[in-house]
Amino acid sequence: GAACVFRREGRLPQRPLAPFDRELTAHGMTLREEGDLLYCSGQLQSGDYTLPGDVSSQYISGLLMALPRLAGESRRTISGRTESAAYITMTEDALRLAGAVAQRSEQGWRIPGRQVYHLPRRCEVEGDWSSAAFFLCMGALSENGVTVRGMNLRSSQGDKAAVDVLRRFGAVVEETGSGILVKKA
Repeated sequence: GAACVFRREGRLPQRPLAPFDRELTAHGMTLREEGDLLYCSGQLQSGDYTLPGDVSSQYISGLLMALPRLAGESRRTISGRTESAAYITMTEDALRLAGAVAQRSEQGWRIPGRQVYHLPRRCEVEGDWSSAAFFLCMGALSENGVTVRGMNLRSSQGDKAAVDVLRRFGAVVEETGSGILVKKA
């Protein structure tokens, strides 16, 4: 219910808010843009939310994180083909870790309201595969190779596919006790 102003910098003000802004305003929010400033007020209400699957996964993830906290049950529907599905799965993983319930169906999610997040006292954040991919590719050019630590090979991150791509290109890829080693074949 707070009124706030976001100062957007760089390319952020050029990114379209539609159709996300329509869903927010249809559910109790007021949004107004003035140049690089975005004014927000009102209070998000539970209900039925629909977004196309080809919009930013950040919009979908943002709603998945906000809707459990609202007073009533909400439904989050995705229309069309979903892009960046791995990032949405990562959001579902984080919600589960916090004890939140978002029941997935073929069309989207049913999300009970009045949920409280309870993260474990200590959480380990896994490494970022999109950043690691650059270093792993460098390793494929070196006879000594490069080892990247802190990566989860069972991660939901889509960019972990870089390991399979490197293997198909003929690089040596080894899982070590402390990380992933990639080197020239």
